[in-house]
Amino acid sequence: MEADQNGKVRVVLVGDDTVRDFAVALTYKAATLPHFIEWKMTGEGHFVLGLEPANCGLAGRKAQREAGTLHFLKPGEQEEFLIELRVLDGVSEVKNSIASISC
Repeated sequence: MEADQNGKVRVVLVGDDTVRDFAVALTYKAATLPHFIEWKMTGEGHFVLGLEPANCGLAGRKAQREAGTLHFLKPGEQEEFLIELRVLDGVSEVKNSIASISC
């Protein structure tokens, strides 16, 4: 996921209807959450979509440790993760949010 000039990534999830009057926007800092994981679970009459900014990939701790990419906090160290989740209501709000993404 590409970050904007402020180091933030924005994801906008829009329904597939033609009106496009409802969406969800997710914004986070790429420096602290450099990975993005998307998953879905489908079942009869059910659909679940996961959109997860993350500080690790899917390979697991062992693989990340071996690659030297496993993230550690030292004793007493703190780290702050900021994630903004917005519900976009209305055609103009959805349109403006999509237009503001630099891709």
